[in-house]
Amino acid sequence: TMPGRNHGTEERDLGNGCLDRFAREYVALYYTHDTDVTADTELAAWLDELSNPRVGALDGIGPDGDGRLHTRADLATFVAEVLFLTSPYHAAVQHALYDNCAMMPSASMASWGPGPVPGHPFDTDHLLEQLAPVDVTKVLLDFCYVDQQQIVNQLGVYPDDHFADPRVAAVLEASQSDLTHSENRIARRNRTRPEAYRPLLPSRLPRSIQI
Repeated sequence: TMPGRNHGTEERDLGNGCLDRFAREYVALYYTHDTDVTADTELAAWLDELSNPRVGALDGIGPDGDGRLHTRADLATFVAEVLFLTSPYHAAVQHALYDNCAMMPSASMASWGPGPVPGHPFDTDHLLEQLAPVDVTKVLLDFCYVDQQQIVNQLGVYPDDHFADPRVAAVLEASQSDLTHSENRIARRNRTRPEAYRPLLPSRLPRSIQI
């Protein structure tokens, strides 16, 4: 299960549907049998680098958590996890940053004064002491606003010469169709919501982490 997938219907749609299918079909182009995965020395070296505590320091890679992938399904799941974490999962935070943090007392990002002490009262004056000065607050809000608007490319949309293998075209076309369906589902749900949900609209998702 990908981290964050239980946080909302939109994340489940993107993670369990669109990206999983794209990863499965893309992996199938280059790995015909499960033994192709275990025999891939470059893949093994990459996983070793990711698992190395002095390099990637990623724990729990693979179904057994041992940093190994044994089947095509294992590899596709891992690829989908990477795609999910570096696009929808990250964007779910970044593209709602200003919406969630514009009320500075709700998300001050740093404490500028002493916190509560057990046995001592903590009133509004103490809370105000913890909030950032006005000039710092302005800088933080400017950052949140600009960061939320940064979308330099789009998930599932690539330059024409990005993939040299012509077989990828059909896989990519199916993936783009899945993303369009996901976008339409979110749009339908938004019609009945008090406020439209936009952070995980596929048309607003970058292909990877931007900032």
